[in-house]
Amino acid sequence: KNGRISLKFIEDSVCGDGFSFTRQKVGETVADFYVPDYLDEASECEDEIITSEEYQDEVKFLNVGATYIYSVSAIAKEYMVDTDGTMLRKSEPLNLRHTVAWESSVRLITTMTRETGKLPIAGTDLKWELRKENSDGTADIVDSSLSRGARFT
Repeated sequence: KNGRISLKFIEDSVCGDGFSFTRQKVGETVADFYVPDYLDEASECEDEIITSEEYQDEVKFLNVGATYIYSVSAIAKEYMVDTDGTMLRKSEPLNLRHTVAWESSVRLITTMTRETGKLPIAGTDLKWELRKENSDGTADIVDSSLSRGARFT
């Protein structure tokens, strides 16, 4: 429900002012501009760009099992020079393929025991791991986190 897809790529445009992002489900003809254009005056060539939360796609809009093509293009407010010397406002896209394997979300509240009134506990350290089970019965850790002093309101 609250999952997100973040893109990470290398800034390789010479005169771009930002980036444009689209998502297209394989087999469909229309691409979605799922976030507004990202303008970043400060990026330089070879900078690693990682999209912040407001420029990430929300998993709740995707279908499990479907494949999507995420496209990133450099954009210019005025014009930028292409490698062949022509003037452009938008570069050719970098296309990234993604198949949605699964989606899940968890809401967790840490409480005291029933005997002590089941009150929520502020400042709790929470540790979790997401594991993928392999065909041989072993499991790999896909992601994990430790939240120190989590606050509940």
